[in-house]
Amino acid sequence: MKKPFFYLLILILSVGHFAQAQNKTVQGTVFDDNGVPLPGASVVVKGTSTGTQSDFDGNFYIDVQGPQSILTISYLGFKPQEILVGNQTQLSIS
Repeated sequence: MKKPFFYLLILILSVGHFAQAQNKTVQGTVFDDNGVPLPGASVVVKGTSTGTQSDFDGNFYIDVQGPQSILTISYLGFKPQEILVGNQTQLSIS
């Protein structure tokens, strides 16, 4: 009786570990059409409240749930863009 319980416990613990492995950090830089970094650009994971702003050099870091995540990037005076994260961990957005 102890062995089946032990194997079940190992299985349950390993499933939780794989579910957490889907999270990743994406970093990127937001530029205008001339290649100038945009400080203060809004970067939000679509459908969530997770978001950040680009720093003085246009750089940002944001945690996403997985490759199906979509980032919405917006900046005053520019049309918002949506980017599918996929397997990328580094983005250059213009």
